[in-house]
Amino acid sequence: MHIVVSTPNDINIAEFLGKKGTEGSITFYNRVVNDNVLVALYPQNTDANIIPLAKSMLVSDIIVISTANLDKLFGEIIIGASLLNKHIIFTDDNDIKKFINELNITNFEITSKDKLLDAIINYSATINKVNVEENARIDIDRAFPVKGVGTVALGIVTKGTIKVHDNLYHSTGNIVSVRSLQVHDVDIEQVSPKMRVGVALKGITHEQIESGDLLTKLKIPKIKELNAKLKFSFLTKNILKKEAPYQIVSNFMHVDASIIKEESDKTVFNLSRECTFEKNDEFLLVQNKTPRIIASGIVV
Repeated sequence: MHIVVSTPNDINIAEFLGKKGTEGSITFYNRVVNDNVLVALYPQNTDANIIPLAKSMLVSDIIVISTANLDKLFGEIIIGASLLNKHIIFTDDNDIKKFINELNITNFEITSKDKLLDAIINYSATINKVNVEENARIDIDRAFPVKGVGTVALGIVTKGTIKVHDNLYHSTGNIVSVRSLQVHDVDIEQVSPKMRVGVALKGITHEQIESGDLLTKLKIPKIKELNAKLKFSFLTKNILKKEAPYQIVSNFMHVDASIIKEESDKTVFNLSRECTFEKNDEFLLVQNKTPRIIASGIVV
């Protein structure tokens, strides 16, 4: 079973859950426990930049929130987590029942650090199911050249299954071929959801790949106008402004956006560049002032 966890506000939890792997705006921590492979994501420099934090929560199924410091960052994280359809595990350092009740959080549990790993594995056993009918997809966080191999992209499988020699669409619209697949430095023939994977690709250079790009079995058209249904917390309701600059964060991708119009059942955004979105993709809407996380959204 493969498990992806966000640890947005405590590096000690990330280090407890795994050994440090690839580093960047998000640092990945990896651990194998019996038949379980756990990847924990820790966003760097969250005081200056909320986007890596949003990315880490979006791409994970479980968000582990430390209650050791009930500060401004904790407030932003609990608002963001409450807007996403994710399971939340709080540490038991402080009593946070007031926050949970105010934000109407229902999908959560509270545990001590020594029981944290068991809580993660037990919950993941209920959600780690593969739907082979879905459009198979890898969300990429980085790419680089490897001597003797070629272009390698790192990412997380978010839908379906992908095999060696499969032909996939890249976000550019180009077709690329899977030369090989690696999970935790081991060559495998097939990957499935929640796996942190390295993909050796034929037909594309690493310079053509950006963080947030997708590899998919079915081609996804690029769009510059996004229709979405938004969800607000009671703290951020009714603060949208048409002229204001926003950013849409969806898994490892982010893009500048502005509001074209608000309708009763949806909000229409103009994107600063063409992007690939699938129907029902989830995102966070953020801005560069407090409150930085404004809403979650579903692509319609």
